[in-house]
Amino acid sequence: MPSDITDKVLNELNTRRQERAQIVISREIEMRNRCPEAKELDRNIARAALMNREALPELLEKRCATISRWLAENCLPRDYLAPSPACAACGDTGHVEGKTCACVRNEVARRMFNDAGMGANSPSFEKFNLSLFSGERLSSNGVTIREQMNFNRDLAIAYSDCFPELQKPNMLFYGKPGRGKTYLMDCIAARVIGRGFWAVRATAYHVNNIMAKAMFDRADPESLFECDLLLLDDLGSEPLLNKVTISSLFNLFNERTAQRKPFIISTNLTPEEILQRYGDRVFSRMTDTRVTRLLEFEGID
Repeated sequence: MPSDITDKVLNELNTRRQERAQIVISREIEMRNRCPEAKELDRNIARAALMNREALPELLEKRCATISRWLAENCLPRDYLAPSPACAACGDTGHVEGKTCACVRNEVARRMFNDAGMGANSPSFEKFNLSLFSGERLSSNGVTIREQMNFNRDLAIAYSDCFPELQKPNMLFYGKPGRGKTYLMDCIAARVIGRGFWAVRATAYHVNNIMAKAMFDRADPESLFECDLLLLDDLGSEPLLNKVTISSLFNLFNERTAQRKPFIISTNLTPEEILQRYGDRVFSRMTDTRVTRLLEFEGID
């Protein structure tokens, strides 16, 4: 990961921790001023710590009960005096057991590729609205468009919840524009990131540019190769750069397959068009049905 972006994210986490510590102090002062019983208990606890430690358990238990009652009487949440960190895994320190936390890696990846869309209004399975899809039946298999999307959504949920223990770790979403491919991909990204994994979500156009710049040491594509899950959107929209695009995609898919690191691709191209555009080697890495599930998105825009 780029050190400058990583350092900036870690500095922001440190600022967040300091701000949360100040909030804790100010709310403790507020509670003691508004709850004389708790303030008196704190004095008794301090004295017991020096003179009568056997009395501490009872005093501490009474303090907890007093504070819980005060919070309830004032309609305040249970964590009011100790706000939870944004990341429960690392406590906003940025590290877990000496390793960079997934929250940092995901944020660095989001800033690098600038199209992850993982904000408060980002897509999610909870917001997935099946009523948007038509009840019209498809001529290919007789099911309705809504039934097809219900199947695709349920499969995506199962994929996200079982990740990374998957029989087929890769997926290829294909179909014409406006069928819900990108939205479903973003739902997977949000769920996987929420489970603490490092997911990089980027457009094929952006990845193509990163790979081209990497040839001249002006970009670091490490995240594309090392992330737990790579989500590559809109394959086929990128220009075919001479000696860059096809070889870069082959190396990317080949290395990730060799390292057993999953990827999900969305494209408006049919499998036949993928073969024609990228050739046999890339096509075989993208559509190997032993490790890849191909999902077609049919219907109307």
